Amino acid sequence: MGSRRRIAACVLALAVGLSVNVVFLSAAIPASATAGTTSTFYLRSSTGFGCTDQDMIQAAPTSGTDSTIANWNNRTFTFCSDVFTSEHSIATGTIALTTWWTNGTGGSACTITLDLQRNSTSLGTTTLAVPKKTNSATSFASTIGVTGFTFAQDDRLNLVISGEAVGACSNTSFYHDSTGHDSNMVTTTIVPEAILALLLVAPMVPVAIRRGWIRLPGRGR
Repeated sequence: MGSRRRIAACVLALAVGLSVNVVFLSAAIPASATAGTTSTFYLRSSTGFGCTDQDMIQAAPTSGTDSTIANWNNRTFTFCSDVFTSEHSIATGTIALTTWWTNGTGGSACTITLDLQRNSTSLGTTTLAVPKKTNSATSFASTIGVTGFTFAQDDRLNLVISGEAVGACSNTSFYHDSTGHDSNMVTTTIVPEAILALLLVAPMVPVAIRRGWIRLPGRGR
C-alpha cells in the first residue's frame, strides 16, 4: 500500500509539474535571444532587423507620437520579426491582428490585404475595408488561421500589407508605433520543439487518474 501511495504522489507531482512548466515555458521563452517574452508582435517604425521595410517587435511602443504610412494606392509594405531558431515551433490556431487606419476620401472604401508569411511563403491572408470618411484613426480587427510548423534556423515572420489600386487608397493612412495606436499581431503559442511533447503529455496524466488507469490511495484495489 505504501508503494502505491508513493507512486500516486509521484504521478500527481508529475502532472502538476508538467502543467506549470509548460505554461511557464510557452509564455517565457522568446523567439530569439534578443526578442521579447510574449506572442504579441508590435508593428514598429524601427529598422533594426534589417529586412524589407520596418520591424515587428515583441515589445510595446512607449511613445505617444504616432508613426504613419500614407498613400496605400497600389502600395505594399512589409514588417518583419526577429529571427527564430530551428528549435522553435508555432502552434496551429488563429492569429489576431489589430491595425489602425484612416481614409479621408469621400468616394469609396479602401481594401487592405494582410498576408502573414514565413520568410516569403504565405501562411494565410485576410482583408479589411477602410470605409470612406474615416477621418480619425480607427482600429480594425482581423484574423488569420495558421497550421502549426517548426521554424528553420533564421526564419522570420513577415506581415505584408498591401493596398488596392484605387483612388480611395491614395487618401488612406496606416497608424502604428504609439501607445494610442499600437498596431500589433498576436500569434499562437511559440515554444521550443521539445516542449510540444509536454503539451500533449501533461493533460493526459489527470485523465489517466480519473479513469482508473492509475489508482490513487483510498480508491480500493
